[in-house]
Amino acid sequence: PPQAREIDVTLALAATGALATVGGIARTGSGLQAVAVVRTGATTFRAFSMLCPHAGSQVQVEGGAFVCRNHGSRFAADGALVQGPATTGLQELTATFDAATQAVRVTGRV
Repeated sequence: PPQAREIDVTLALAATGALATVGGIARTGSGLQAVAVVRTGATTFRAFSMLCPHAGSQVQVEGGAFVCRNHGSRFAADGALVQGPATTGLQELTATFDAATQAVRVTGRV
């Protein structure tokens, strides 16, 4: 299995139009470092690894949710499993909003 990696990425809201409104989803990074940030409120955000928990394939953002095109797993915007073959939701990471800089920092291990 691949070695766990640290995630530490910052997204500036001004540079990420998708996060301008509640419900917006922005994706950044690639491979094991790929993450998605979901705006859940005026100053609240959640972040998820974009690796499908079923087989480690890249998950895509589609229609305000997440889809693994390799095997068909689907996940809600809150990372919860909607349809398998995955048996768990997406791995949640820590999302911290800095009001002074208007940026979201995502940290964690995948």
